[in-house]
Amino acid sequence: MLELTNCKIGVGRTLYGIDAIAVEPGKLAVLIGANGSGKSTLLDAIALGKNDMGSISYNTRPLHDFSPEKRSLLISLVESRFAGAENLSTQEYLELGRFPHTGFSGRLDEEDLAIVSQFAQRLSLEHLLSQSTLTLSDGERQRAGIARALIQQTPLMLLDEPTSFLDYPNKRTMMKLLAEIALEENKIVLLASHDLELCLEYATDFLIVNPVTKKLEKYPRTLLTIERLVELAFEIK
Repeated sequence: MLELTNCKIGVGRTLYGIDAIAVEPGKLAVLIGANGSGKSTLLDAIALGKNDMGSISYNTRPLHDFSPEKRSLLISLVESRFAGAENLSTQEYLELGRFPHTGFSGRLDEEDLAIVSQFAQRLSLEHLLSQSTLTLSDGERQRAGIARALIQQTPLMLLDEPTSFLDYPNKRTMMKLLAEIALEENKIVLLASHDLELCLEYATDFLIVNPVTKKLEKYPRTLLTIERLVELAFEIK
């Protein structure tokens, strides 16, 4: 379980507070808020295991207690912009997801390569494996970034606007996949998104940056409609 307690989230100034929020495994949780409200800042704080105030913990252990090596086995992060490296093929980029599991050797075995192949196929990237990441379209890069995180096989997966460059059919496919992965692998999947309708269809919980209370508030999907979601996150009635 991911727990956030007495946190202040912001850059240079406090954007919002978090009294006590928990995100359970097996669920797809969505972080909703206006542009500049601090969604990416929160994802970064979780990924780095540190925050200026409050506690961010996983299964009751503060994340800052984990070494960078241990956090790479615990947390994967997909940023809003593709973080691929130059001069890598798509295959090589996807293989980066397995390196936290390889130990000192840094070598991938047959099991590692099978996992890479599995998610390359699941995200329809197998025909792009020999291409340089520099030649991929924005949508292909986004799928590659998500595939790399899935290949990392961490119990906690963070994604910042994972469907922003995808066309509508691929948006639906991606949201459905992430919901399935969370349930099948009992994984915590937390993503920031502006695709409200799709999130209402596939997510189980919502973490909303409320601009009135300046708090991060948690709501189950069953209590929300699109109108209520917009009202809570954007003050539009």
